[in-house]
Amino acid sequence: MAGRYSNDLFTVIAPNVETTHCTYVTDGDTIEVMYRGQEERVRLLDIDAPEIRKTKKLSEQAIKAGLSEDAMLEQGMKAKSVIESLVLGKDVELHFRGSKLERDSFGRLLTHVYVDGTNVASHLVSLGLAEIYE
Repeated sequence: MAGRYSNDLFTVIAPNVETTHCTYVTDGDTIEVMYRGQEERVRLLDIDAPEIRKTKKLSEQAIKAGLSEDAMLEQGMKAKSVIESLVLGKDVELHFRGSKLERDSFGRLLTHVYVDGTNVASHLVSLGLAEIYE
């Protein structure tokens, strides 16, 4: 999935940063962490990675990218695999926008995720495995 990459998009100024541990990778843009003593799902800010199941959204992503659903599904699985290799079982930094925790309509924490100084979302975009979410 070709995406635009912009260093400015992923710059977080004076973030509220907390270190936690990644326990599971759901897909290419969602992970699970131990946060303040409980398991939390985290949605990576500013990107959208292909789905890993055949859904209506995957069909829409495939049409937009000009790919078959199977090719798009393969991209989603590759994005998940890349994130697993980066963060699974490791300490990660959650960089929140501002002081108040944000959640999406599914109850996931919305945050930038860094591991070893690397912004996970920008890494996926640079590999062409996610696109900037507008």
